[in-house]
Amino acid sequence: MAISIISDPGESVGYPYTGTKPLPIPVSDCLEWCLQPDSADVITGAGSKAKVVFTIPATPTVPANGTVLKVWGYTFTVQSGSNYTSNSFKVTTNGIETAANLRNMLNSNIKFAQAGGAVLALGASITVTFSWNDCREQPNFTGANMVFTAMTSMGGTGGAVATNGATPTYSNGYQLVVRLMKWDSATSAHIPVTEFEAINVKRGCASVESECVDYMAAAKKVIYTPMPDLSDSSEIASTLDTVTGRFALQYGWTYRDESCQVLYGTTLQSEDYLVMNAVFPIQETYKTRRFFDGNLPTFIDLPQFMTNQPAITRLTETSFAWLWMYNGWVNTLPTATSYRLRIRIFKVGTASLYDTVLVTYSLADWWQCLCANVSVSRVVNLSSLITSASEIDYYTCRIEVMQSTTVLGQTNDVRYSVDHSCANNDNVTDLYFVSPYGGICTIICDIDEKTITSEFTEIALDVPCTTATNENAKYKGLSTQGLSAYESYTLTVVDDYTLEQVEFFKSVKSAPEHWIKVQDIRPELSDIGYTAIRFLPDADGIQIFQRGETIALKLTGRIARDLPTQLPK
Repeated sequence: MAISIISDPGESVGYPYTGTKPLPIPVSDCLEWCLQPDSADVITGAGSKAKVVFTIPATPTVPANGTVLKVWGYTFTVQSGSNYTSNSFKVTTNGIETAANLRNMLNSNIKFAQAGGAVLALGASITVTFSWNDCREQPNFTGANMVFTAMTSMGGTGGAVATNGATPTYSNGYQLVVRLMKWDSATSAHIPVTEFEAINVKRGCASVESECVDYMAAAKKVIYTPMPDLSDSSEIASTLDTVTGRFALQYGWTYRDESCQVLYGTTLQSEDYLVMNAVFPIQETYKTRRFFDGNLPTFIDLPQFMTNQPAITRLTETSFAWLWMYNGWVNTLPTATSYRLRIRIFKVGTASLYDTVLVTYSLADWWQCLCANVSVSRVVNLSSLITSASEIDYYTCRIEVMQSTTVLGQTNDVRYSVDHSCANNDNVTDLYFVSPYGGICTIICDIDEKTITSEFTEIALDVPCTTATNENAKYKGLSTQGLSAYESYTLTVVDDYTLEQVEFFKSVKSAPEHWIKVQDIRPELSDIGYTAIRFLPDADGIQIFQRGETIALKLTGRIARDLPTQLPK
């Protein structure tokens, strides 16, 4: 007596967490389980459907017109005119023709067509079986209500056998109960994501239909990519468990006894399935395989970072950037002990490699992601040879999978080019957004316009006749109510027209969240800091258009917070 899982969201990981781990499921897919209740838990007494089996001889004797066939209290007759009507059928010396006429008559009668259906079968004998849809005992099913004279008058094997149905008995108040669970690394336990949901199952005569539940909508609410702080040391910890998540289904059943007391079946939990904050179009066939060593598509040599940014990304001297990587070597490199970020720096005016920086990271668990800060200022601070961002022409980054000091595997290389023409330019800023693959991307933008918009409701104040002139002029007449003010921006980006750049700009437009870099207000000029402030694009506020051999991205929107304001008198 149990509930069976007959289909699940993907390949199971099993307990304990050893052996082959599954591909992550993107949030654009389903997180669906299909459950099959045990019929014995639901149905205490099996039912059946009523039926009548008419047997027609191979060469019938033709009864006289008006010969009666009475079924379910409804009278049909034999008629030699048309092959069939809704109340009559034609009998010929051909048994198959006669059976077809009988079947068509029953199915053309509205009363019988609503109640069930007739089927002709050819075997050792010719039969027409009419079966009722309802699983219960039918009324008007004996004696004068079931007269088969038309059938027996055909001679030979002609006749009919009626079998009434039986009403099933069900467990009182049987319901499936399900809820979604998520693994919490902080407590090393699963915690509920949703409340228990009760499902009334579809019950038949002797069996129960399976039920499917898709919990991706609930999972998406707790899967997101957090925006790091703007510093050269800020990184999102792997243990935060938000970019990816391990989900399981908890399921059971309830019913009531004769006293109407609620009883419960054993509650079970499925194995875990990994969900990743990534989205793919419906025509994308490879999906998360691009991150998973051993399952890579043929056109990808190395596991990729969780970004769709172009092969070369342009940054300013004060830009911040991060690379996000899924632990895609969990199956192929089980002896790995750590990750290593390798940054290769190329200096302005120097063609060859100038310096290499290595940063070691702890190994993430199979369900977690690594976030590596690759901001320009961090590269400068880590390098023993570079003293200023102005010295860097470009640098490349990769993550290496290590076993002690041995490199076992690596990601693809990502290149960042430092644009020195934007140094100290207040009209250039970073725009950060969530990539379709789950990481946070950086794109530098020109600030074309920055304005402050005020919104308020005008109210007319009563002005007594005795009000002094100066008082009247300063405070009376019209005033404002509900005053608010916010900053609005118009940002543009122009780059070479390539299909890669077009897709990158499209991902800016479809991103669920955007932030812009804003410089902090500090008295000391040497103490410069930045804050990422959420940016809300206007409706249709992100446009992409081609300019000759370039492609342009234009964004209009506002800061997602109001400026502080005082109240009028």
